[in-house]
Amino acid sequence: MRDSFIYEFYHNNSKNYLSQILNAPGRNFDIDIDGKKYPLNINDFSDVSNVKGTYTSSYRNYEDANLNFELLLEILKKSYFIDNSELGIKSLTPSAGGMYPVEIYVLTSASHSMKGTYHYIRNEAKLNYIRDAIEFSSFLPDNNSFVQNASFVIVMTARMENIINKYGARGYRYALIEAGHIGQNISRAVTEHQDIGCCAIGGFYDDKLHNLLNLPLNEVPLYLYCIGKKGVTNERF
Repeated sequence: MRDSFIYEFYHNNSKNYLSQILNAPGRNFDIDIDGKKYPLNINDFSDVSNVKGTYTSSYRNYEDANLNFELLLEILKKSYFIDNSELGIKSLTPSAGGMYPVEIYVLTSASHSMKGTYHYIRNEAKLNYIRDAIEFSSFLPDNNSFVQNASFVIVMTARMENIINKYGARGYRYALIEAGHIGQNISRAVTEHQDIGCCAIGGFYDDKLHNLLNLPLNEVPLYLYCIGKKGVTNERF
């Protein structure tokens, strides 16, 4: 009971609210080697100058276009898929204790030809229709209004009861880590399509989204991604 209270206390006290969005601008990333408190002694152990990873970008300018569900399911399957075969469970993402608490919901734009709200069945890579379309503006603050022209919003939630029973309050941290792994996979999968962009979103109104999805009390929204067709000019961060 105490472990459940601890994670709920943190979750409830880290929800988005308007004054925080307006008055907490923060500062941009800066490389600050000199500011570290340990001696600077850089060693080159190998030549990695030609090694390149996959660069990802956050896009905030979308055309109002209908991306098809085949493309969406391709991205989702490359990002979060659980193969529960006779040889055991295989997954594209690590999960503490193999518990896989993260669930995915897909919200379409109101103008989409297949508009609605769907639950992603992660061991089959299928979408199950659960309700009508949800307006993106109903759970997003004004500074995330760029989402309006995106085709899809992916919502990652976590079912907390099982992982909290095993790991205590630390299970909440594991759920956040797991959502991050899935998000990175989404970013990488989207980069395979030159005309498609995505953006990770942490700023949303938790309670509104929780109610709109009709989630049980022990299932909490953690992380969002929007996906859409890139606009003519791409605002990237």
